[in-house]
Amino acid sequence: MKKTIFTSLAILSCAIFAYGAPIELEPDDNTVAFWDLSVQQKNVIPDQSGFGNNLNFRSLEKAPLPVIKKDEGAIFDAQGGILEVKPKESLRIKKGDFTMEIVFKCGEKVNQKTAFFFLLGNKSHSEKNSGFYLNYGTWQGKKFSFGYTMNGKAQTFSAPVKQALVNNQWYHLVLTRKGDKLSMSLDGVVLAEKEVKGDINLVQNRNLRVGIYPAPWQRTKDKKLKTDGFVGTIRYIKISDKVKVK
Repeated sequence: MKKTIFTSLAILSCAIFAYGAPIELEPDDNTVAFWDLSVQQKNVIPDQSGFGNNLNFRSLEKAPLPVIKKDEGAIFDAQGGILEVKPKESLRIKKGDFTMEIVFKCGEKVNQKTAFFFLLGNKSHSEKNSGFYLNYGTWQGKKFSFGYTMNGKAQTFSAPVKQALVNNQWYHLVLTRKGDKLSMSLDGVVLAEKEVKGDINLVQNRNLRVGIYPAPWQRTKDKKLKTDGFVGTIRYIKISDKVKVK
């Protein structure tokens, strides 16, 4: 009986989080960058970790900039308005354990016609020297993917999801490297794990970008830049140089 009650409460708690206010994140002693994207000071999103990795607004091809909505987050439209930062030393993670957390919700139905959208990253698909990206795609199955490099090769860690992402539902995505294991979870449920041996260098010469494919170059038939951008709202991004502790 008690187990049934606790299970019901857990399901109710997840439902309230999903459709109500997003889960709240805060910086801690291991945080190297933390952004509450509902907070704008002058022309930047301040890095609340204290390390100075402030996010700057940028427009590609005169696209509208992301809109910052108080108590909600940064709203992206996939047209080329992005946020980016040239990482300070704290964010230049070249080896060892790390954790990335993103709290977001999609602003349109994500279906099979949506090839990809990118949440965060600094490398292209093919770059082999360093860097990373974190995206969601529906091609060959619904999944989140972490692109990285290891031993001079471009690698991908994919984490399939059973259900398609729901419009206007908050999600909490967590990517962790602990020792020789990569792990990805969504709303506290582990999606996939992978054994890795070697250093993962998250640093690239390119700025760290939010809400867009980090290295767009292709164009559509009407000559618009193909951004594979995110449509929706991002509330929090937290990056730590240690493993997330439950």
